[in-house]
Amino acid sequence: MFISATISGVVRKRIPNLLVGRLCLLFIALLTGWCLPNFGHAQPLVCSQCNSGDVTFDWIYVGSPSGGPLSNTCTVGATVSANLCVEFEVVSNTRYGFYLALQYTVNSVPYSFTQCYSETLNQGVFTKCIPITYHCGDPVMVNTVLIAWGNQQRDLTSFCLPNNLTCSDFNPKCFSEVVPAVEAPLIGNFANAPSCQGTNPFQTVAYSGTATGGAGPYTYDWDLDGNGTFEILNQRTPTRLYTGSTSVSVTMRVTDSGNPVKTDLQTFSIVPGACVVLPVNLTRFEVSEKDRKAVLTWETTQEKDNAYFLVEYSLDGKSFEALGRVEGHTTTESTHRYAYVHETPPVGTTYYRLRQTDLDGQFTYSKIKSVSIRANGKMAIQPNPVRDFLILSGLEKGAAVYVTNLNGLTLYQTVAETGSLKWSVPKTWENGLYLLQVADRYGRQTFRFLLER
Repeated sequence: MFISATISGVVRKRIPNLLVGRLCLLFIALLTGWCLPNFGHAQPLVCSQCNSGDVTFDWIYVGSPSGGPLSNTCTVGATVSANLCVEFEVVSNTRYGFYLALQYTVNSVPYSFTQCYSETLNQGVFTKCIPITYHCGDPVMVNTVLIAWGNQQRDLTSFCLPNNLTCSDFNPKCFSEVVPAVEAPLIGNFANAPSCQGTNPFQTVAYSGTATGGAGPYTYDWDLDGNGTFEILNQRTPTRLYTGSTSVSVTMRVTDSGNPVKTDLQTFSIVPGACVVLPVNLTRFEVSEKDRKAVLTWETTQEKDNAYFLVEYSLDGKSFEALGRVEGHTTTESTHRYAYVHETPPVGTTYYRLRQTDLDGQFTYSKIKSVSIRANGKMAIQPNPVRDFLILSGLEKGAAVYVTNLNGLTLYQTVAETGSLKWSVPKTWENGLYLLQVADRYGRQTFRFLLER
């Protein structure tokens, strides 16, 4: 007989027991990497007539190699050994020998199984299984199941020999049945993501529920404190702030929209961790040059017992001296922005850091930032766009000056003898963008200028 059914599901982290009832041909798509041994010498069989009702399917399921249900969970990516089983019922007279074929895909790659059985089938229920191995978590889809049989008594010792099996041997007899929409069993699962929030001494845990099978949409109810009461209803992603680090039994109840309605419970133990609350959460610290002054700015999003910030500076990045003090906001969970200006920084590179000090005198240091103050001020180029000449100011004596095109070809170079340079652009140069680079003891700077004549 032929039974043609498309049976698919969703990749999950848990594999349930897949045993289901009559005509609920179930195969959750959780398997991959099937390793099929040699199942005998049955050849492919194609029968064009499917007009017999002698056999019906009851189940298609995955069980353990020992014949019982699968373990309730598996680790994603782990190899699992199991049986793929087909249960069918003979509803007419005795049948002599039969042929079983399965077609399925693993990650869209087609596979097939064929087996000839030299057995007599009387009226009743029969189960045939094939051993499989797979990797937990990958998709599989069963496409077609076929059973064909003989209705005349024969020598079963030669029934399954190569080239002996043809459709004419079955008179021909095969069976076709329209299978209703397959519905996987409702299985729920949830993840949890603990985090430390604000000044809370214990973790806040964000939960996220998922479900497969059944009939969506789903509703999610939660018992987050282990008291046996679902205090949060119809939320997929609840959050709970815990006040201790003892183990809590968390249960999620997922309900589908089927008729009849189905539910599934998942329970896990959660141990909220303790949070180390930092006195100050410094989210930004920057130093920049403006009008030959060093401007320090920083920002906090949380402060606890914060007395003040001490601004320190150094010429070598190792030995620091106190420069000034900025008062903190004691305890707050709001965002605060701070600034300090070093009015007369030395020429060259200066290093800065913040020393954050608590009310009890304990302190921590920020990362070190630096800024360079040029002897002749900030470099500038004018005019821009350029017509006939340009003036470059703020140069250090001895600085190397280069002009290149956008392809990096050097068209002009010189060495600055004073703090400024006036340069006439050759008449032969074409209009367009050019790069002007200056290299001195502070590093290298690049300017763009547009030539328009």
